[in-house]
Amino acid sequence: MIRLPRAYHRAVIPQVSGAMGTRFRAGCAAIALAATLAYANHFGNSFHFDDSHTVESNLFIRDLRNLPKFFVDARTFSSLPANQGYRPVVTATLAVDYALSGTNPLAFHLDAFCWFLIECLLLAALLRRILAADLPALFGAALFALHPANAETVNYVAARSDVMSGLGAIACIWLWTASPRARRWHLYLIPALVGVLAKVQGAMAAPLLFLYIGLIEQRRSLRELLQPRTLWPALRPALPAFFACGAAAVLTVRMTPGWSPGGSSLFHYVLTQPWVALHYLCMFLLPIRLSADSDWTAVGSALDPRVFAGLIFLAAMLFLAERASRKEETRPIAYGVLWFFVALVPTSVVPLAEVMNDHRMHFALPGLAMALACGLGLLAPRLAVRPALRTAALGSISLLLLAAAAGTWRRNQVWRTDETLWKDVTEKSPGNARGWMNYGLARLSRGDQKGAEEAYARGLKLAPDYGYLHVNMGILKSSMGDPAGAERHFRRGLELMPAAPSLHFYYARWLDQAGRSEEAIAQLRQAIALSPGELAAHDLLMRILERLGRWVELEQAAKATLAAGSKDATALAMLRRAQGHISDGLLLDSVRLYREQKYEEMLRICDAAIARQPGSAEAWNNRCSALNALHRFAEGAAACDKALRLKPDFQRARNNLTVSRAGLQ
Repeated sequence: MIRLPRAYHRAVIPQVSGAMGTRFRAGCAAIALAATLAYANHFGNSFHFDDSHTVESNLFIRDLRNLPKFFVDARTFSSLPANQGYRPVVTATLAVDYALSGTNPLAFHLDAFCWFLIECLLLAALLRRILAADLPALFGAALFALHPANAETVNYVAARSDVMSGLGAIACIWLWTASPRARRWHLYLIPALVGVLAKVQGAMAAPLLFLYIGLIEQRRSLRELLQPRTLWPALRPALPAFFACGAAAVLTVRMTPGWSPGGSSLFHYVLTQPWVALHYLCMFLLPIRLSADSDWTAVGSALDPRVFAGLIFLAAMLFLAERASRKEETRPIAYGVLWFFVALVPTSVVPLAEVMNDHRMHFALPGLAMALACGLGLLAPRLAVRPALRTAALGSISLLLLAAAAGTWRRNQVWRTDETLWKDVTEKSPGNARGWMNYGLARLSRGDQKGAEEAYARGLKLAPDYGYLHVNMGILKSSMGDPAGAERHFRRGLELMPAAPSLHFYYARWLDQAGRSEEAIAQLRQAIALSPGELAAHDLLMRILERLGRWVELEQAAKATLAAGSKDATALAMLRRAQGHISDGLLLDSVRLYREQKYEEMLRICDAAIARQPGSAEAWNNRCSALNALHRFAEGAAACDKALRLKPDFQRARNNLTVSRAGLQ
């Protein structure tokens, strides 16, 4: 814990205890209330982005009995193979949400918001210990809780991984600062490990803890901390965190061998990241250009002016951190700046498909909030002795927080529906082909075919080899009565993206509607082979097989569906229907074989029928008939007894039992 100047304590906080402790608790309650009000209009928002394959079409989250499977099989995270990362903690929470409300977004948003609220309050507690002051700590936490940039994360259900990994890091450091027992028993590692299992970036809890120990606890400057003789005393206490987080990160990577980050050139991607970090800082200071899906691309050359601007920004911020770390009262500013950059490391060194995404700011924002809160704390002594300035400062802070809350409320409105979200994306990121595609989808959903076609055409002009766009254009052409154009786009989409299960599903759906059911079945089986959790493909395959009366195949398809989600109501109904038809068919076959005097084969058919429906009195009776014909009267009598226990008034079974008993005499 740092010590601020005595004048600060005399003027602002006599001691962080007693009445001020009560004030701090009241402040935390006020933050919780303000955040709840700011997000009150988001709980009914729809699913977006990765929510489609992690929630809506993910069969695995539909049964809580799959919970152990989440920790051993990365495929359970998503129905889309390219996105099947190992995030078992996130998948577990999604399964609980589904158990509570099905695919109603309310429970999912409530759950994610609760994690976010806990994160905000723990940040307040951590800032209080770092700043040794209530009011700056409350300001920093309130700014984080109400900042519009976090709306990009809180509204995005699958992005709770960012919230949970950030919470894990904050809780880890707070436990280290607050509880000697947590240090001694290494309990502070538990939230860090949970954070890593929510998203691998949670492993940054280890370097953040190291920086806390060196800068805040041991009161060293950044230059001192990096010298060999002073590095080890700060690093040694943090080694358990490095080992634990490192092991969890390795486990995460090993459990997702098929995952692809989606980017291309690592060199150009990394060159772009200082410019991206500058954008994040600008959005923290003035969040007026937030976008759910930007059209940024990696720089094409090391001589790009954005590279130089980004590197100058990086150097300036590191210089600021080094200078701030020299004085005890400004050292939290250094720690906050370094937190910002350390938190961005995972998304800066792995070439992801999107060079920049505003929801990635979430893990880094506590650092900027900390730096700003410390700056406010340093100004407080001067403001405290001049009532007019103090009143003006409090009014300015109130207006700032109110403006942040209003911005969050507005971003929640943008995230309300697919149409409002993607309209905003196309306005702010007009070069984004995915944005135009999704905007077209939203317009098509309300029957605006012309608007959808215009949006798709814009998207294809920007990205002519975008498989998803071609398939969506195929769906549109089909609805417009152009089957030749529809098939052309479907085939082109699958040619470009043959490993995307959803594209096979949509083509199969069109094929089935066109009366080409055999081709549809082949496409659906390919989709399921690519992704066993693709719910829509399972459902359509079962319905086609039921319509065609292919009961054995339907039984197999239903069992495959239940293997992924054993509570799926459609699969259970289809399984019962298939088994009923199969059993009826087997019974008819057994009667035919009896007439043909093929008693051994009849016995095998009866056994197969009983294996499918052990409670079928008819199957047991027919088995009795076959055994009587084979002069195996004792077994026949046992089979007839079973039939009569199941159906006491079964006269044919009584007659067969009489034959069995006569044969035994």
